[in-house]
Amino acid sequence: MTPETPSRPQTTGAPAPTVRKKKTHFSAVWIIPVVAALFGLWLTWKYYSARGPEVTVRFETAEGIVAGKTPVLCRSVNIGTVDKVTLTDKLRVLVTMQMTSDADDLLKQDTQIWVVRPRYGASGISGLSTIVSGNYIELEPGLSKESRDHFIGLEQPPVTPKGVPGLHIKFLAEDAGGVDPGSPITYKGLSVG
Repeated sequence: MTPETPSRPQTTGAPAPTVRKKKTHFSAVWIIPVVAALFGLWLTWKYYSARGPEVTVRFETAEGIVAGKTPVLCRSVNIGTVDKVTLTDKLRVLVTMQMTSDADDLLKQDTQIWVVRPRYGASGISGLSTIVSGNYIELEPGLSKESRDHFIGLEQPPVTPKGVPGLHIKFLAEDAGGVDPGSPITYKGLSVG
């Protein structure tokens, strides 16, 4: 017996079937991850565009300075935050501050930086607002054209800001005689400085 070969169907002139590929449609499910990725990229760009330079300031003590909390202000406007506080090998305090992009033009060779805390002296009482809000670092912009990112912090706030017109005099004496920074200078009973 021989196996029978299957017979082929005979075409009767019917048209050949056409194969169509199914069109792929964009699924609405993919909108959420795409929007989340775009939002994440936007937040990352916003974070890095708002960051300014990193500045280090050397102080004698870190009294009232807390990393991550102590703000850096210039004329009551927040321009940065203390990033970390460390000790140098000579037991001086090194404060690293992360500034905002607004502070780029404020960091000059003659910029002055000090810690604002409650003080009592011959010139009176100052820094009382820090009793409620806490200490902060104040920055007085300089007039120089050269930029700088390492500073030595002042232990006392400056008596007058940079650029204030008037006569600036330095006295050298062997004994201070009760004269402190901020002490009034009188001439014929009138306060002149």
